Amino acid sequence: MSSVSRGRRSGFTLIELLVVIAIIAILIALLVPAVQKVRDAAARTQCINNLKQIALAFHGYHDATKKLPYGQFGQYAQNTGFAVPPAINTNSSFSWCVTLFPYLEQGPAWNSVVSTWTAGNPNGWTATGVNQSTYAVYMCPADGAAGQVHGTNEGFQSSYLACNGNTVNWDGGSQPQSGAANTGTILVAKQVTLVGITDGTSNTVLVSETMQLPLGDDRRGRMWNTYQGETLFSTMYQPNSPNADVQYSCGTSPPAWMPCSNVGGGGGSFNTARSYHNGKAGVNAGFADGTVRWVANNIAQPNWSAMGTRAGNETVDMSGL
Repeated sequence: MSSVSRGRRSGFTLIELLVVIAIIAILIALLVPAVQKVRDAAARTQCINNLKQIALAFHGYHDATKKLPYGQFGQYAQNTGFAVPPAINTNSSFSWCVTLFPYLEQGPAWNSVVSTWTAGNPNGWTATGVNQSTYAVYMCPADGAAGQVHGTNEGFQSSYLACNGNTVNWDGGSQPQSGAANTGTILVAKQVTLVGITDGTSNTVLVSETMQLPLGDDRRGRMWNTYQGETLFSTMYQPNSPNADVQYSCGTSPPAWMPCSNVGGGGGSFNTARSYHNGKAGVNAGFADGTVRWVANNIAQPNWSAMGTRAGNETVDMSGL
């Protein structure tokens, strides 16, 4: 065997191996953010699709009844002296999310709700276990806590809230804005018509998003046994605002990006639109004309506030959406 042949080597040197490992590490570092961006984009796309379905369901309900649905039945409508809307019976206590079931291909769930209340069940919101089911159309995939089901009467909670206006949802009953005088599209003590949205359906927000804690009694999005606007939101503050939401209960130690203040049965409850999309940089919002648009956190507050009213006669700039 020649000396040349004996001098050949068949393996890598340590330096070469380290260089290969470094290259692989760099490729992985480049790939992971790209994969995450794809996932984020897919989650946002699915969320947009959910909001489109919900907006179309609102229109389906309006086509059938000539009005948009009530925001909720029971509890604070009674507590503030308003007549209970024409619910199934006086034990009814659920939100617009349940009312839209027949228009979201959830007919069997709605039939169960009707039969439970018609039978006079004093705890009708349990709806014979239907409240323990999950509903994909009400779950934003960007929120890891979406679709949580409490093993109590509270049941499933929605990722989506309807717009009650640009004020608090409930002031405790001392002022008429507790119901019919709210400025938005989905109210507690009054049904709004599309014709009544005189600011224009393309300028008026109808539905947007919320975040949820994975554990504890965080009532944001609670669509069963509704009390004080758990499935309603206000445009009083910009999306993902550092100002705290106000609810009967907010769970334990909510993080800084979804602040909330517990008030029990006290007044002043409201929710702000919030989402995890694009690093919590904004929210998807469905408008009363059925379109869905991205609304960034830095939208001018007067503009966002105006989008929350149905008949405020404000000037609304939609050019940046």
